[in-house]
Amino acid sequence: MVTTNQVEQLRKFYDAFIIEPSGHVKLKEDQKKIYQSFVRALHDDELPNNWRYTIITDLLQNFVNEYEQNQLEDCLSEIVDSLVDVYNIDLIEWLKGDIMRGSFLEIRELNIDQPNMTIFDLIRQMQYEVIYSMGSQILNHQYQTFEEFHEQRIKEEVEIEDKGGWTEYLNKECSN
Repeated sequence: MVTTNQVEQLRKFYDAFIIEPSGHVKLKEDQKKIYQSFVRALHDDELPNNWRYTIITDLLQNFVNEYEQNQLEDCLSEIVDSLVDVYNIDLIEWLKGDIMRGSFLEIRELNIDQPNMTIFDLIRQMQYEVIYSMGSQILNHQYQTFEEFHEQRIKEEVEIEDKGGWTEYLNKECSN
């Protein structure tokens, strides 16, 4: 189960990106120190490319805006299904973007149970596996150390005390 703190961390990760009107996605300069090494790991040895950045932000958008926080792991397959390319030309473009994509998967690892599968069905399955792996890594990543989490909670509690205390805070929260 994904906790409220994890969803907060996913939202912060999502907010660390700039999504330009042209579709180009990149990390904000002030967020690179925090997230760049993880984003590189999500690229699975590919050079930085907009497809990976777009999938990262699409996954995060789904995680923080579209699904209940306690169902994220259960909905990962559904989310991934929605991100896999439907059209063959898009699959060709995806593979053309880095010809080594999916090369780490062996044919026996793919779900080949249909006798009439096409090469596009195989590419689509490879893309599914790549996106699923990214989604799983994003959900299971440790965004904060315990010390950082504890420090954040102390700051939040001090802020609540400065604004009138817990009674005032809870009354305000309940009225919303």
